[in-house]
Amino acid sequence: MLIKIIKIEVLDVDEPPAFQNGPKPYQAVVAYDQPVGMHVYKFIARDEAGDGDEDVEYRLINTEPRGTFTVDPISGVVKTALKHYKPGETYRIFVQARDRTPTDPEVSQDSEVAVLEVYAGDRAPQFVEQQYIIHVPENTELGSNVTAITAKCFKAIDKRRSKGKLSYQLYLDGTSTERESSPYFAIDAENGLVRLIKALDYDDDTQPKYHQLKVIAREDGRESEVPMDVFIKDVNDNIPIFTQPIYSATIKEDITTGYTILTVQADDKDDGENGRIRYTLDDDNFMINDQGEISARTRLDADQNRERFFIYRFNVTATDYGEPSLSSSAVVHIRTENSNDEAPTFIPNGTYHAFVAEDAQSGTPVVQIQAIDPDRDQVFYTFLLSNGQETSATQLFEIDRDTGLIRLGANVKPEDLVHEESPYNLTIVARDDGSCCGQDASMLHMQTATVIIDIADVNNNKPEFLSCDTYSSIAKIEEGDYKTNAPVILKVAIFKILRLQ
Repeated sequence: MLIKIIKIEVLDVDEPPAFQNGPKPYQAVVAYDQPVGMHVYKFIARDEAGDGDEDVEYRLINTEPRGTFTVDPISGVVKTALKHYKPGETYRIFVQARDRTPTDPEVSQDSEVAVLEVYAGDRAPQFVEQQYIIHVPENTELGSNVTAITAKCFKAIDKRRSKGKLSYQLYLDGTSTERESSPYFAIDAENGLVRLIKALDYDDDTQPKYHQLKVIAREDGRESEVPMDVFIKDVNDNIPIFTQPIYSATIKEDITTGYTILTVQADDKDDGENGRIRYTLDDDNFMINDQGEISARTRLDADQNRERFFIYRFNVTATDYGEPSLSSSAVVHIRTENSNDEAPTFIPNGTYHAFVAEDAQSGTPVVQIQAIDPDRDQVFYTFLLSNGQETSATQLFEIDRDTGLIRLGANVKPEDLVHEESPYNLTIVARDDGSCCGQDASMLHMQTATVIIDIADVNNNKPEFLSCDTYSSIAKIEEGDYKTNAPVILKVAIFKILRLQ
């Protein structure tokens, strides 16, 4: 692996100075009669790329009317250029700030043009913001302060007189000519703190979610106003509520996985993410999507009891996306009814071994076949022949259609049970009748098993002498003395026992 180091040098790009004054628009007052050179206002601009305030020069572009004010290029101070100003007249001063030591002289370093409005006379207070936009959570406590309104007071043009006290008022910002107080918010007349005076509920459709207000700042009979827009913010204070406490449905157990069985629904009165809901459930046999649609995840089984139906019971939970999230639950009952969807099963397995005595009589029981149907259908038994035909009797054996008991046939004789053909291999068919579910013949099921029957030997032959007429001639008594009860015939006969193998 090859590694290379790349060095990236970030170059500073000169940006023009920016004015730091506030509030906007820039406003000031001037007395009607005063000496030339009196301080009216001070512009403050900062060059972030240079030496801050020390690296800025100010340029007076124009005044309206012309020649009414001057601007110090170093300090940015606006001064009077006339001795007399017309009462009630508004004068405009256009000023631009410039970087005195630009990095690239070819790139313009002029700021945007600042406009100062100077009113000849006393003027109404000026709000710090041109518009107030606030967001208030619906769970804000009564009496809580939601924002602070601030207005700037201008100095009196008559220095011999003190100005009145600044006060605030708050009204609905409607089309009516009469000022109407807000039923939800009030303002402190002295400090401008806006507080909540009526409980909020975002989820109450009778309450507004947006309040359009205006604030009045009054001083010495002069007033100004500023719009205040209040947006009520939803809080996740409502849990999802299901439309019903219990949901139920009845289906067949062979329903296709993924097929919608039923749909649950929960509603959340909150807004946005606080009201968006996700669903979960606590049974792995089922799944649920965001629309509340419940479907089978795996094959269902109604054969779990003797009732021919089974009820799945589980809980479904609705959870919102709020922080923190809230949730509630409902109960779901899904009744699965039996369908003839399973074949009989042989017990204990599909291979049986049996023996029948060689001298057994007709009708002798040989072996008991048993199969059960998970669907609890009635099971019937037959032999399956090599040609594919089914029958209840073969040449030697017969089977009870209802019980599965295999016997020797009615006309079978012991001599019919030939050892050379042993063992006998039989194929058994167990077939259900669909009685569990009223299915037609096309829906019936079958299963096969193998039965192996051996012929067992029986001790039914006595010993047989081979040549009885010669035994007397060859029998001998040896000479000598014999004790009491001692055998005297040493050789009588040679025989063999005939035994069928």
